[in-house]
Amino acid sequence: VVKFVSNLLCSALTQQELRDRQSAAPYQALLLLERIEERVYSCSEEPSRVRTVGQIARNVAIVLHDQGHTQLATRALRMTCKLYVQWCQSGEFNDQIAECDVAKNYLLLASYQVNKNRDVVAGLQSLVWVIVLAPLDELCSDVSDGVAGRIKQWCIQKRTAVDGKVKGADDTMFASQLRVCLGQCPERNTSEIHKGILSSYVAILMRHSYGSAEERMLAVNELHDLESDSSCQCDVLLQKLVILQLTPSACLRDYLAVCDDAVERLSSSDGSQWM
Repeated sequence: VVKFVSNLLCSALTQQELRDRQSAAPYQALLLLERIEERVYSCSEEPSRVRTVGQIARNVAIVLHDQGHTQLATRALRMTCKLYVQWCQSGEFNDQIAECDVAKNYLLLASYQVNKNRDVVAGLQSLVWVIVLAPLDELCSDVSDGVAGRIKQWCIQKRTAVDGKVKGADDTMFASQLRVCLGQCPERNTSEIHKGILSSYVAILMRHSYGSAEERMLAVNELHDLESDSSCQCDVLLQKLVILQLTPSACLRDYLAVCDDAVERLSSSDGSQWM
């Protein structure tokens, strides 16, 4: 029944008389799809059905986009991503990740949101989903070049949004958006993955001029809070000192605060890893 409805929707939307942007048919088709999505979304015990409706929503989104209904297409594609995230949390996900590339759908959604609807903040959130949903072997302590490239892409787009004074765009976005995504993906919400992504983000900020000094310090502080290994904490403290050196407004008190932190951690350990 679901596949029949999908074919019927896509077929109807491609009819010549429904190409008019003033037609109510595309909107009505999306409403019908959303009703199906609501019923299926609650059936978490049937992950294959969740995935199927997600694929249908993607097909409808592409048809709507081709017909020029970009806002409706974005809604349909957002529905796809929502269903796929639920499917990711089922036992089927790891075995069939190649069959249904969830990250690619979020990448397409980000393109729709940024380029078509000018919703940059939502597009940036979708890009973080692309990062989080990369294959697990690319999210270890040293993330893959592909993941690092996505993080760099996020940084560039965020910098453009901040410079353009886009509402909602600020220097705290990455850490908060990352927590949202990881919180909805329990199997990826591990300290190793969290630190791996944040470490790459910090490295990109330090290497390029995409972030302000405030953003760099916020990111390093976030990473510092996640670290439990004293040698890694030492590296983070050194990064803080480097950021302070690059910050014209930094004063002696800022340096002393970092030094006090280092002394406190030295006193709580044997200090061997700091020498």
